[in-house]
Amino acid sequence: MAETTFKCDVCGNEFDTSTLKEFFDESGRRLELCPQDLDAKMNEAGSVHGGPGEKKEAAAYDDDGPRTGPYGEREAPAQR
Repeated sequence: MAETTFKCDVCGNEFDTSTLKEFFDESGRRLELCPQDLDAKMNEAGSVHGGPGEKKEAAAYDDDGPRTGPYGEREAPAQR
């Protein structure tokens, strides 16, 4: 059964999974964020790029982050 909520890695509040945003920071760590905290992380990073997410089709990447796997590459991961 799919989860219907997630806990934001920044604020700790629970949100509906439909609002889940993914952000990969400079260390390559994947964060599950609410939309407000994604905006804050993107502003903090200064420069970001888009790419494939692990759970979502699109994610935001800190430009200082790694550019290679598992989700740092520009091409979408292979479908299982």
